Amino acid sequence: MQTGQPTMKTETAWTKSKVNRAGKFDWKMEVADMHMNSGAELTRNVPAAAKLHTGPSRSDQMALNIRFWPSLRFFVLLALWIPCLGVSKDVPLNKKRISFYEAELVCPAAPQIGCGSAAKPILLELERHPLVAEAWLKRSGTVIAVVWKEDVASRARGEIVASSLEQKKVREIKGSAREQALQQFLSGSGWYRGAAVDRLSEEEAGITAGRLVRKMQKLISLTDAKAGTLQHAFSEVLARKLTKGESPEQTEAALMKICQQHLDEKDIAVLHEAHQKGAFSNLRSE
Repeated sequence: MQTGQPTMKTETAWTKSKVNRAGKFDWKMEVADMHMNSGAELTRNVPAAAKLHTGPSRSDQMALNIRFWPSLRFFVLLALWIPCLGVSKDVPLNKKRISFYEAELVCPAAPQIGCGSAAKPILLELERHPLVAEAWLKRSGTVIAVVWKEDVASRARGEIVASSLEQKKVREIKGSAREQALQQFLSGSGWYRGAAVDRLSEEEAGITAGRLVRKMQKLISLTDAKAGTLQHAFSEVLARKLTKGESPEQTEAALMKICQQHLDEKDIAVLHEAHQKGAFSNLRSE
């Protein structure tokens, strides 16, 4: 027997039917929340619904969670990402535990940048040492920065770095030069940690590929579009050689395959003859 009193089921069924009929629900901004919008509309059509209490706090909480999840998701991801940045979360950044050493890791193919392929194994070996938190290379390839996990005597620090560089002795940067290096390091610009020096290798590959294409243009006719296509493809092959250690034979085969895809047999014969005479042998040192 029906009592005429509205129930939660009444409100839910009525609201659902209204939405289905109209295709949308007419939300009013002046009404406090989702529950009050639904309740106000129900009361307007069924006056007895004014006495109905349906526990608005739970529905409001769900609505709020759904509305703000995109923003909350950003902070959740940020909280998970922060420990992956910079110094380990277990090692507080202490400026006194940052040392700088002179290095001779300039790229032969591009003297304005460091040599990623030479620096990468050194930095990774340093970071495997139990006393080292981080190892970085300055973009110029002239300075290595080491962040230590704990206070280490200057002499011991030097021995650890010298061992990784395979040198008898290294020169630690001190005084005003250290302060300048420290400010540059803390700026976060122009330094590469560990495997990130692959970016320098990719830059070197692009420079070498450009030289290769310019040499080819002196031997055969290439349109600007074809030259750009070749340079991009060559750059990817040379980057793999520098970052993944592909053999000279693998690299040469990959370069030849690119030539076969974009050049005719006559041009390939000209390039092959020039290669046999050593025309492309000193690209990194030019």
